[in-house]
Amino acid sequence: VLFSSQGTNSVLQNMQSEIAQTALRLNPHPPDSPIPPEIAANHLVATVIALIRWWLDHETPYPVEQMATIYSHLITPGLAASQISG
Repeated sequence: VLFSSQGTNSVLQNMQSEIAQTALRLNPHPPDSPIPPEIAANHLVATVIALIRWWLDHETPYPVEQMATIYSHLITPGLAASQISG
């Protein structure tokens, strides 16, 4: 319910965009990366939001610490393969 309304989706989109822009400013992107920096930043933020949505929709079945570990395991191989700093 938390993320289900049209207004909430708009807020989430704005939040995702702002966080991605901040990530771009704070994290150097390797010049030889095959992935454009704005796509990499959007992917990282969208992935976090999607995982949080899943976690809340499923009534937080795992502790926050375990979710952080899960996120790390899910995202790290892609980061290493594309040379994205995250």
